[in-house]
Amino acid sequence: MLVYEGFKTDFVNDVVDDKIADIIKQNLFNKMGKYPSESEYKAFSNSLEFMNKVLNCSEIPDNSGIAIEYNIRTVDIQKPNNE
Repeated sequence: MLVYEGFKTDFVNDVVDDKIADIIKQNLFNKMGKYPSESEYKAFSNSLEFMNKVLNCSEIPDNSGIAIEYNIRTVDIQKPNNE
C-alpha cells in the first residue's frame, strides 16, 4: 500500500520542512484506519532523512517519481529475459 507519492522535489521539501512523517502518518490512517506507533513514526522521520540525502543530488532529475510503500508482505523480483 502506497503511503506517499510525489516528485523528488516534493519529497525533498517534505523532508526538509519536517512534514514527511506526518504525511505518512495521515495517509496510513486514511487507508488503514490506524496510526503508526511512536517508534514507527520516528523511524519514518529518521530513515527518510537519510533517503533524502541520497536523492538530493543533481544526477537524479527533480521530476523523478518517489513512492513509499507500507506493509509489504511479498517481494517481487524481476529477472531480465536473457533469451
